[in-house]
This record gives sequence, C-alpha cells and structure tokens, in this order.
Amino acid sequence: MRKYLFTLLLLIFTALLVVFLLNRWWKRLIQPIVLCPGCNVVIVDLDTLRADAFDCKGKPGSSGHPPNLCEFVKDAFKFENNFSQSHWTFPSMVSTHTGLYPPEHGIPYDEDALKEGILTMPEVLKRNNYQTVRAGYMGKTFTISKESNTDKGYDFFYANAGFELWPLLINWLANQPLPFYSFFYFGELRAPYLLNEDNPANFSDFKDSIFPKTYSEAKKSLLDFLSKNSQFFVDKERMIIKDSWDRIYNPFIYSIYQSSIDSDETEASKIKKIYEEDVKEWDDELKDTIVDLTKLKESQNSVIILMSDHGEAFNEHGFLEHVTSPGSQYNELLRVPLYIYIPRIWGKTIPQISRNIDIFPTIFEIVGIDSSMIKNEIHGKSLVPVMIGNRPWEKLQERFAISFSRSLGSIQNSKYKMIFDLLDDDRAEIYDLRNDKGEKNNISSSSKPVRKYFMAKLESIFGFRLKGLGINWRERFSERVN
Repeated sequence: MRKYLFTLLLLIFTALLVVFLLNRWWKRLIQPIVLCPGCNVVIVDLDTLRADAFDCKGKPGSSGHPPNLCEFVKDAFKFENNFSQSHWTFPSMVSTHTGLYPPEHGIPYDEDALKEGILTMPEVLKRNNYQTVRAGYMGKTFTISKESNTDKGYDFFYANAGFELWPLLINWLANQPLPFYSFFYFGELRAPYLLNEDNPANFSDFKDSIFPKTYSEAKKSLLDFLSKNSQFFVDKERMIIKDSWDRIYNPFIYSIYQSSIDSDETEASKIKKIYEEDVKEWDDELKDTIVDLTKLKESQNSVIILMSDHGEAFNEHGFLEHVTSPGSQYNELLRVPLYIYIPRIWGKTIPQISRNIDIFPTIFEIVGIDSSMIKNEIHGKSLVPVMIGNRPWEKLQERFAISFSRSLGSIQNSKYKMIFDLLDDDRAEIYDLRNDKGEKNNISSSSKPVRKYFMAKLESIFGFRLKGLGINWRERFSERVN
C-alpha cells in the first residue's frame, strides 16, 4: 500500500513539476522581447519610394540600389514583402503612427481628422520619458499637422527643416539627456520627375519625349496649364491663385503625364527611368544625413527604421503617379521598403508579409515599453518574433496585408490578392501572386473559394460582411467617393 501511495505522490509531483516548467517556458515564449531597452528611436520616411527602387540588389548605383542607403542598411533587417495601408501619404503616415487601418483611425483620405481617444506613437513614447521630434514638411492637407489632430505627442516640430539641416538636428538630439524619438519625413521625391540640367549626357534617351524633362520645361507646362484653368485664380491678370499648390498639383501632374501616355505608351518607361535617376540623386543629397545616422548606429543606442509610406505607378495598370484612385490598390503603389536596424543584432531578410502598421507595436517591444497602456485596439502586430524566430507558431500563422483608399480596399497573403469595393458588393479582382506578381490576370470569375475565404477573413478582423456591407461603412466612404 505504501508503495502505491509513494508512486502516486511521485506521479503528482512529476505532473506539478511539468506544469510548472511548461508554464515558465510558455511565459518566456509570450513575454515581450526587449532587444534594445530604452534606446533612441529614429524613423526616416522616404515618401514615394517603391520597393524595387530600394531593394539593394545588383551593383551600387544601379536601379534599386541607391549606394549610400544600401550601405547603411547592410546589417539591418530587410522586410522584402512589406506593404503600406494606403496609396496616399496622409492616411498611410497616420496608420504608421497609430497601428490602425485608415477607416479605423478616421483618415481614409485627405482633410480628415484623427478620431478622439486614439493614442499615437509619439504620445506613448513621450509618456515613457522620450523626447519627441518631427522634422520635414508639415502641411495640413497631406502630412502630420495640428489641423488634423495628428501632431499629438510631439515636443518639437521642425516643419521647415530641409533634409540638409537634419545632421545638425541628429547631433543635437544625440547630446540630450533623455532618450529621443524622431520622425524625419523626406518628401523630395515626387512628380514631375526631372533631369539634372547640368548633366546633358542624361538627355540622350529622352530627346523625343513630350513630357517636361527639366525644371524650366515643367515651369512652362505649369503656366500653360494654369492659363487654361481659370478656376484656380482669384485674379488671373495678376496671377493671384486662390487654391494652394496642393490643390493644383494633382490635376496638373495628371494632365502633363496623361497626355504623354495617351500619345505613346512607351513614355511611361522613360518617366520611370527619370524617377530612378532622381532616386540616385537624392541618395547622394542624403549622404550627410546617412553619415550622422551611421554615427548613431556606432553609438549602439539607437533603433533606426527606414521606410516609405507608398510607392509610385508608371502605367503598370493604365495610370501614372499615385494621384488617381482606380489603380490605388495595386502593388506598385502598396509594396514599399522597410528596413529596421537594431544595435548589436545582425539583421536578415524577412520573406513573410509585413505592414507599415506593424511598426507601431514593433518599436515598443524592441525598446521595452508596455503596450498594455494602449487602450484602443491596434491591428498592427509586432515583427520581433518573426525577426528573432523564438516563437515557433509565428512561422505557422498566415500573414495578411490589408489596404484602403476611398471606397477601394485590398487583402493579400503570400498566394493570392483580392481587390474589393466597399460601395459595390459585386466588384472584385483576384490575382494569383505566385504566377502573376504583376497583377495582370484577374481570375475572380474562377476563384470563388478565394473570394469567400478573404471575405471571411475581413469579417473576422473588422466585424462586417462585404456582402450586404455594414451601413456605417457604406455611409462613411460614400461622401468621399461621390
């Protein structure tokens, strides 16, 4: 009898020990991974940079390999399938700042305001004794601003600090007693894309092109455009314009590029080539900033992120630039670069899908901030487990990229992509990304199971059905489309 009692007690003890050890193992697996406790955080947002314009493949100086940027990120984590949550700067930037999709933070397009009660990245960092700084263009129509309630949490704004002043700002921040978070917005890369007039050798490939290729040609095109569009003027005789440049820019760019594409489809490839030349030029202009960012790297106390808020289109789907809505959900606009440097950790290439909304929780886990203080639900997921690979189930989970623009939305995994319309239940495009990376062959008519699967996934995430769409969503988007 004693023998059986002893055996029973031994089994109970063993079971309790196993439960204890499993519990400790489980807690270690699910607890945050603090890779750089209390480190500075620097984000550089390189607006309008396509993923293939900063992939660091090929030789330095070739297409996709800006030499200074690529040298800087050689030991960073590279996310080769990263996606923006909008094709437009403002909603995309706010998604990065909040970890939310555009409909959730209330800015699906321009001239909206951030919903009350939503915490922003700088707010969370400031509450954890970070000094917060934003530098670069700040305008009320398409970047972080007071008017849109998106400036919350920033101690300092340097709205007119051009990138040539960034090295001075970086050095100043590095000598402050508090850890700092800085968001640098680089908006120099945008249409019209122009050749350097001081380098005539560049012009040989473009002599017959009809779009403006230099600053003087673009200025003349703008004056011609304004002369035909009197609605922009208060006083046309004295050239007093009633609308801001932001209002004029989109129709102007569309008019000069669309006319060239209508004339000859090969013009788009020439415009893209000038875009690639412009990337190389501003990579050189950013050299001093990169030198100072390198000093931050060497100090071993700064997490540095290079990203873009959207890409650019060059007639892959019948339109140019990123100002027109019909093609706003294709990956030339949504797939963007993301590099994360973490001190003392050698990076690697991450093939899994990532999103700009993931930057929000990723930063907090890296520097050791408790994200439980964020009361609003965020849709972004920390990328640290994917980077470090210590949570085996992360590899088994299917990752989705979801984006919005006006009434259009898209959802994609590593195999398929669906583009849907929030105002038209029957409209859908489906692409097999394994065999059709360029999204040219719409297979929606023969892929009903894929459509059903994606709809169920959207319903589980957002709590609405695309078939018989939730009325609040329909009303929310209809104003901006009609």
